[in-house]
Order: sequence, then structure tokens, then C-alpha cells
Amino acid sequence: MESDQSSRIKKLETEIESRQKEIDWMYLWPPSHPSKIDRAEKELEKTVDELKAILLPIQTELWTQKDGVKIRICDMDDKHLVNTIVLIERNAKVEHTKAGLEYLNCREPNGEMAQEAFREEMDYAQRPESEFLYYPKIYVNLELERHRRGIVDDTDVEIKRHRIVKNIREKCIEHGIIDNTKLLSEILL
Repeated sequence: MESDQSSRIKKLETEIESRQKEIDWMYLWPPSHPSKIDRAEKELEKTVDELKAILLPIQTELWTQKDGVKIRICDMDDKHLVNTIVLIERNAKVEHTKAGLEYLNCREPNGEMAQEAFREEMDYAQRPESEFLYYPKIYVNLELERHRRGIVDDTDVEIKRHRIVKNIREKCIEHGIIDNTKLLSEILL
């Protein structure tokens, strides 16, 4: 089954490449009728959508809204999806900051080794890279759905999100939490 899917993916990628070359040639040497270019572009778009459907399946995970109603990620409208991602990112940043402040407000333990361990832990908690620890697992599914729909964002934010998804995936593997999220996040990265 897996080899069938990987061969289908390779076939679609090859088809996309050849269709793109065909369109490029059409622009260099226009055909007798302009509708041929439109038709070729539509076929290319259809093939790309087919490949996306294989690589980025519809996310059926449930998100609980603030009013307690559960909604499937795939049923969210684009604005709701983006706002949910932004909400999670904002909350993670707040929790990360709180965790860093907690270390500053507590007393250091007694003993040289305990103090050293405490300082290392405090340094780690205050580093920007540790922010991903405060992202829920569903964040990866929300990001995958955003990619599937083709909703693009500012490049800097996009790079940060890829780093966060990758960190979440690594933590899941480290803690033995392996499911389809691992496979799907690999596609993104």
C-alpha cells in the first residue's frame, strides 16, 4: 500500500514537472489558440491539487472552541483557522514568559549541584527555542490544514512555525508519542 502511494506521488510529481515545462514552452512559442494555455494551466492546477490531497489529508481532529463546542479542523473557515493558530502562538508565548518569571521569583536551592541544575533549568526555560514546549499537539494539525488550504503568511512567521512544528515532532518522538502527526509533519519539513 505504501509503495503504491509513493509511486503515485512520484508519478504526480513527474507529471507536474512535465506540465510546467509544457506551459513554459507555450509562453515562449504561443500556440495558435490562447485557450490551449488556459487548459494546460487548469490541468496543472488539478494535478497539484491531487498531489496535495495525498500529501496533506484533511484534518479531522477536534478543536474545542471557547464556548465548549467541538469543531473539526477541516470544518473551520480560513479566518477561524488562522485566528486559532495565532491564539495558540500568543498563549504559548505568555506561558513561556510566565515560566521564565517563575524561576526569577523563587529561591535558589541549597547545595552547589542543586544550584547549578537550577540555573541550567532556568536558562533553558528562558531561551526562545523552549517556547515550543507550550504548544499543544493539535497545533501541528492546524498548521497542516493551513498548508493544505494554501493559506500563506509572512515569511518570518512561516519560518518560525516550521521550527515549532519540527520541535514538537522531535519531542513527540523523544517521548514515544508517534502517530500520523509525525508522518504529516515530516511532509511539511
